[in-house]
Amino acid sequence: CLHEKQGEDFLLTSDRLVSLIERPLSPDPGRILLLLDITQTRELQQRLERQQRLGAMGEMSARLAHQIRTPLASALLYTSHLSRDDLTSSQRARFSGHCLARLRHMERQINDMLIFARGGQFQTEAVDLSALLTELVQTLEPALGERSTRLQVQDTSDGKALVYGNRDALLGALINLANNALEHGREGGVLKIRLCPGQQEWELDFSDEGPGIPEHLRARIFDPFFTTRSDGTGLGLSVVLGTVRTYNGALHFDSTPGQGTTVTVAFPLADGPARE
Repeated sequence: CLHEKQGEDFLLTSDRLVSLIERPLSPDPGRILLLLDITQTRELQQRLERQQRLGAMGEMSARLAHQIRTPLASALLYTSHLSRDDLTSSQRARFSGHCLARLRHMERQINDMLIFARGGQFQTEAVDLSALLTELVQTLEPALGERSTRLQVQDTSDGKALVYGNRDALLGALINLANNALEHGREGGVLKIRLCPGQQEWELDFSDEGPGIPEHLRARIFDPFFTTRSDGTGLGLSVVLGTVRTYNGALHFDSTPGQGTTVTVAFPLADGPARE
């Protein structure tokens, strides 16, 4: 007996789910009714959808962990400095401010990830890349010290580098690019970051002095979860690529074996008020 209809399918009183197909007997009168038991098929579909949701949640959690790792390290470093007895009041205030800024950045990252998980949109605004670059340098200080890496920053934008996007999403992308350059660069070497105007966009270059990207790996470096490091998540560059594409940007790299790699991210020029 029919219990209820579920879309184009029918649930019987025996809890079996069936699909009904009707065909006319033309030119003769009457119709053919074909009932297909799809109970097991539907259960397998639901199980697959559940696994896909769990997989998406796992990937989202890994992305979030990757995004907040660097600002968390910075916050821990600044907090450890606060326990020193030789700090002046201005130094203590500066370290406290840096620590608070990093914690607020992590809070915004988590909030944005939750909005994304619920299908919401990131708030878009006009973002000053020069100011973002300054904050990036502050965030990188602990990692630079750990690897004894010198940082060279060149900004030829004259304070005019405005692009449309979400500020924290863009900062997270730049942090990922800088971390990638640090991790694959030469310890004790130089990390170069350059902000300059292109023809119709603003370009940011991240250059390391590492061994370069092997030819057979170049097609895979933006794949999610692909990594050559035992402690890596493989999400850094895929997160960057997703952010860049969200804001109509472009991403490419140039790598020379034994000399290093330059990753360039470009964002369209922003003119007028921010677009939603």
